[in-house]
Amino acid sequence: MKRLQILLTNGLAVLALGGVFSSCSDRQALADDPPRPPVASLRLVNHTDLSWRMEFAGAAGSPSCVVDLEPRGTSDLSLASGAYQVRQIWRAKAGGAVETRLASITLHKGQSYRWPLGTLLSAMEPDR
Repeated sequence: MKRLQILLTNGLAVLALGGVFSSCSDRQALADDPPRPPVASLRLVNHTDLSWRMEFAGAAGSPSCVVDLEPRGTSDLSLASGAYQVRQIWRAKAGGAVETRLASITLHKGQSYRWPLGTLLSAMEPDR
């Protein structure tokens, strides 16, 4: 009986130490992970035959980034994390009508976003 009690006590001690060491190694692995960059990645994909202009205005209100997209074009951006007011402007071919849409977005550091641009009448192509 005494041997069984010693064996159980030693077994529990080994399990407890194993738990302590495994949690320390997990914390070390987290500490070694590279920090996230202070920017967010945004991919704009134009699925239309129209030209688009995207204006991103930060907290100050003035456009911090302006992107002109050609028909069926793609653009990759890196923007500081934070809140933005976005103006989407598209122009129909050769002097046609201009349409504007406004949106509010919040970008988070280290995240990647995809913004497809299209209209009800545009044919969507596979993701690029």
